[in-house]
Amino acid sequence: MDIVVKDYLAARDVRVRVEGLTVLRGASCAGKSSTFRGVVAACMNRFTSGCVRWGSSGCSVSVRFADDARVLRVTKTENGGAVYRLGDVTYDKTRREVPSDVCSFLNFGFLAAGSDRLSLSFWEQFTPPLLMGFSQRRLGELLGSGSVLSDWSFCWRGLGVRRDRCRGASTSLGNLLDSAKRSRELYCSLQASGSALYGMVTAAYSRLTSLRSRLSSLQTLLSLCTTDYVHASSVVSGYSRLSSILVVYVSFLSRRREVVSLLDLHAGRSLLSGQISSILEPCLGVLDKHSSLVSSCSSLGSRRSLLVSLVDMVTRRGSLSSGLSVASEYASYLSGLADLASRRASLLSRRERLESLLSLLTSRGSFASEISRLEGLLDSSVCPLCGSPLGSLGCC
Repeated sequence: MDIVVKDYLAARDVRVRVEGLTVLRGASCAGKSSTFRGVVAACMNRFTSGCVRWGSSGCSVSVRFADDARVLRVTKTENGGAVYRLGDVTYDKTRREVPSDVCSFLNFGFLAAGSDRLSLSFWEQFTPPLLMGFSQRRLGELLGSGSVLSDWSFCWRGLGVRRDRCRGASTSLGNLLDSAKRSRELYCSLQASGSALYGMVTAAYSRLTSLRSRLSSLQTLLSLCTTDYVHASSVVSGYSRLSSILVVYVSFLSRRREVVSLLDLHAGRSLLSGQISSILEPCLGVLDKHSSLVSSCSSLGSRRSLLVSLVDMVTRRGSLSSGLSVASEYASYLSGLADLASRRASLLSRRERLESLLSLLTSRGSFASEISRLEGLLDSSVCPLCGSPLGSLGCC
């Protein structure tokens, strides 16, 4: 802010630039207090009589702010009132009042109480502090007369409303912050799960890629295997036909062995017939003797009953010597009977054997005819089982 004070009391032409804290320094009666009083008189329109410097027709105070291009110039003549000129606008009938545009331009506060105007921006030399020189009643009048108290109440109520709003906003902000924290935790957990899932998907994709390459290799191998399978099928069909031929040949060999054994049996039938004839002749004689022995055994049974009756008779007569002789004879006769019984048992076993030999001799005729038939089949190269030519496909 630039201030120019001319011809106000002791201040002839004082130019001051206010930048922050500004101190006026000089000798006594140099115009320091006059400069301050001139600024206060111009800002509050409180010019006094005799304020014009001796020998001058009038005084003036100019004020210009750095952020505004307009210049406020206040002039005061010896006998006239103060004239305010703000830019191009002139205010000449002020009646000791400061125009509202000038007040807005200066933006200096004051307290109005009736006819008193107490400045809140200027404090002159040798003046007690604000409101300290008034009584309690005057202080009450000053505080109650103006709009300060109502403004203070309005400000207090506004501050309370803003406090409540800020408290609600703080609560809402806290809730939002808690929700954001929970969302952040959920996001972190989802991010961790997503990272794990991404790793799983990446591994699965790599496995899928490898499986695709392996699938292409397997398809190539399958085409090769199909070609080889067709070739192998033809080979297997040839081998199956060969194996069927081999099975037929093996069965033929086994049946050939049976035929050879039958031939051997036929070769030894003449020898067996001679042996059987040589065995049958004594057997027939034995059978004749057996029949005679059976008849003699029946007669011996009748004699044994007679001997028993004789023994009873001897016992009854009481002859001891004759009884002993008869008993000895009877014992010898019984031993002969036991020999006859053993010979009878051996003859029965021989008879059974002879009957089996007779059955063999009876069936030898059928064996001989079968052997002759098989020999004829072997000579004619015909299968003895199915009657087909040997080695043909129809052979069993």
